[in-house]
Amino acid sequence: MTDCTLPAPDPIELNALRFEGSTLQLDVSYSGGCTDHEYQLCWNGSFGDGFAPEATMKLGHDAFDDMCEAVISETVHIDASTLIDAAGGVAFNARVMVSSDVYVATTYTPEAP
Repeated sequence: MTDCTLPAPDPIELNALRFEGSTLQLDVSYSGGCTDHEYQLCWNGSFGDGFAPEATMKLGHDAFDDMCEAVISETVHIDASTLIDAAGGVAFNARVMVSSDVYVATTYTPEAP
């Protein structure tokens, strides 16, 4: 997870988002099937104000010109330890955007000791 500038991402649907420990799991689907696809989650390192801090991230998807048309569904696993550490161990909202008006959100809640 980095602060980055993404090229225009290839089409992707973000169907669900959840934390499993310090891993952010993204359920995605896209058209393809002939090549491996790569994902990048970009975050500028800041949290928005509100009742709970909120981190807004952007999901990048590179299909490497995959012209196949199978509908692929998979779960992408992203190490979110940097994000969790930056939040100082408190609960926060995570919003992942795939375009300027399409996003999925979830809440990180620290595990009880």
